[in-house]
Amino acid sequence: MKKIFENLAMLLLAVLTLSACSPEEFTGADQNGLPTVDGVDFTLDVDQTVNQITAKAPSMPGCYPLWIINGAKYSTLSDVQWSNKRAGTYDIELHIANRNGVSQASIKKQFTFEKTLVDFSPYYDRFNGKVWRIDYDETGHLGCGPSGTTGVDWWKAQPNDKKDWGVYDDRLTFTVANKGDDGGTYTYNPGEGGTMFVNTGTTSVYPTFNTNDGKDFMATVAEQTTTFTLESGTWTDSEGKQQDGVFLVFPANTCFPYISADTQWSNPRFRIEKSTSERMDLVYDAGSIAWHFTLTSKPEGAPQEDVFQGYKYDSEFNLWKNATFTNEFYYANTGSWTPNPNPIGFENKGNGNYVVTLPDPSEQQWQAQVKFLTNMSASAALKYDFSAKFTASQEVKGATIKLTMHGDDNTFFFVERVDLPAGEPVVFYKDGFDGIDMANVDLVLDFGGAPAGTEIEISNVVLKDHAADDGAGHPKPVVDKTPYTYDTADNEWKAVDAGTPEMFFYYADANWAPYANPPGYAHDGNKYTLTLPLATAAQWQAQVAFYTNLSCKAADVYDFGCIMTPNVDLKGVTVKLVKYGGGDNDNIFFFLKNVDLVGGEDNVIKFPAQVSPADMDRISLFLDFGGNPENTEIVIKDIVLKKTAK
Repeated sequence: MKKIFENLAMLLLAVLTLSACSPEEFTGADQNGLPTVDGVDFTLDVDQTVNQITAKAPSMPGCYPLWIINGAKYSTLSDVQWSNKRAGTYDIELHIANRNGVSQASIKKQFTFEKTLVDFSPYYDRFNGKVWRIDYDETGHLGCGPSGTTGVDWWKAQPNDKKDWGVYDDRLTFTVANKGDDGGTYTYNPGEGGTMFVNTGTTSVYPTFNTNDGKDFMATVAEQTTTFTLESGTWTDSEGKQQDGVFLVFPANTCFPYISADTQWSNPRFRIEKSTSERMDLVYDAGSIAWHFTLTSKPEGAPQEDVFQGYKYDSEFNLWKNATFTNEFYYANTGSWTPNPNPIGFENKGNGNYVVTLPDPSEQQWQAQVKFLTNMSASAALKYDFSAKFTASQEVKGATIKLTMHGDDNTFFFVERVDLPAGEPVVFYKDGFDGIDMANVDLVLDFGGAPAGTEIEISNVVLKDHAADDGAGHPKPVVDKTPYTYDTADNEWKAVDAGTPEMFFYYADANWAPYANPPGYAHDGNKYTLTLPLATAAQWQAQVAFYTNLSCKAADVYDFGCIMTPNVDLKGVTVKLVKYGGGDNDNIFFFLKNVDLVGGEDNVIKFPAQVSPADMDRISLFLDFGGNPENTEIVIKDIVLKKTAK
């Protein structure tokens, strides 16, 4: 990654210094030599079938174009393409640049995309292989309300509200044959009870089962297999405004767990309010009333897991148990990087138990390093699990745990910082991370910032093949989905949102060849929208960075959070808060973490109490979506960076 940033910096510098003269001929910028747009025009073609424009600048010896599309700097290529799935009128602006700078005037045009296009490919992964049911554990899993709303204002079903009415054992499956198809096969199974719920007031839905007493009833039905279609369209909200939407449409007389009205039976067309791999919120709007249905694909009755205690040290699969190692140490005094003449104490107590003693205080990350240089090897063909237990005699903020390749600090499985409370065991684990070919694996621990006299016991260290079952199972951590409050006085990131952030992009194909056009990018207050029309294959191939003017001091403790909403599921998204500048600064960071994002859902990202390893005059936030499919769009909003409350 460090090398990539160096190369990109040189590339950006080359673009900024582009001129008709050789470097030795260039004597400096001349204000009087600024280019003008007099007599210059560009062509603009609009393809309404795919919502894409192509703009072409004329040949301009000694000059190059600077395109601004939809309010954002976009490209310096002569020919550019830009697309947006949403209907609307957009601006395109052309400045001319040369070695002396950028033209003060510009040529401005507008173009219109006439219709909103929908990419149905995300539904392939969300639908296939899932069995759906009404989410009876959630308040509002069924409901009704005014037309033009989500349909819960008048009535919200409480958990298990309809347990005696043959609703909750119904099972639905959707199958899409090809990614991008706008429909497929739908199967309705009425469950063990063999019945389907029908709301009172209907007359055409299985009338032989209607009790005709003004009450709901259950109709005995057989399993049904039919088709479904996904359609883009518009709907009218409660204020009379037209809104774009995606609709799930069935043929007439299609079975469903809850038939609300005759019109739902004759014209089953549901607005998709939300769709992820585990949840689907549907609204049937009859014109005078809106009905709400929440479906889930989560396994029924999944037990709550106890707090994970790590993998089993004594297992035959534990590579650490049979490994040999030597130790290396680095220890520095507070206020200095001069090696401390008092060494770190280290005792191997046997059976995988080790005690580290730190006689003197330190203040920064990497000032109290303990390395285990092992004979363990690893393979890129496997996934791995790691766990270890740490018990500190005094509080240690931001202890570092790094599993890395011997001799190469920049090739590692993970590097994480964790807080160790006084006297309380902390189990650290990483489950199912990708392997890397390594002849020798090193475990590097750092307790920089620990008070004088701190002892840390390290035990139960495990590294194993993820596929090997040692009987410990795998962790299912509880995720805090409550976002940090954005609009508070202590949120320093609000200053970034209020301005025009300096941005960095790197966007490359599977062979690391940069794509001709950068990602689509838009900034609106506290919301940023990133569009990746082309696929990438690996980490760091779809980078976006915020170069901020925020600063911090060594050992400052911050809470970081944001909300990311992609239109597709994304695995292993990288989030890194790092010192600005590239080069060696790439290794000075609050955190470097990977998160999985669920498509169509607000994913709350929270990293509390992160410790600054050094002074940072500027802080950069890097996000990487490498491995994304085509036509990925990510909304990043409500970014919070605030000092942790004491």
